[in-house]
Amino acid sequence: MGASCAHFVMTPDFTAALGGMVSYPQFFIWRLTWNPEKGKYDKHPIHHPSVSYIMDSADPSNWMDYPTACARLTEWRALEPSGVFTLGWYLTPDTGYWFLDLDSVIDAQGNWASKALEWYQRLPGVAFEYSSSARGVHF
Repeated sequence: MGASCAHFVMTPDFTAALGGMVSYPQFFIWRLTWNPEKGKYDKHPIHHPSVSYIMDSADPSNWMDYPTACARLTEWRALEPSGVFTLGWYLTPDTGYWFLDLDSVIDAQGNWASKALEWYQRLPGVAFEYSSSARGVHF
């Protein structure tokens, strides 16, 4: 299942990059909907591919283990190829993980602000992603 999920998130070693996070059954699926006014995606945690099935991502009864979330992501992308779906993981204090969100640190040409580069250099090997706006970064 992990390899299937990794294929769909377009990162060959996605499961490895998640490391110990995959042992916590706190995964869910986001549906991303482009918002032209904001210039970024709106994210909705969902139970079903239709955006009308929005759920509470803070409710542990809505979480899945990693293999189940990967299977559901694969299934929903096949059912609705035009939809934009991705994995979510609910961060809780008991996991020992943390999250750093830097907004508005990438300009229209793709250049990083000095503070973003500084954090990137200070945190070698940390999991990293661009935000859905493509103007921020997450560590």
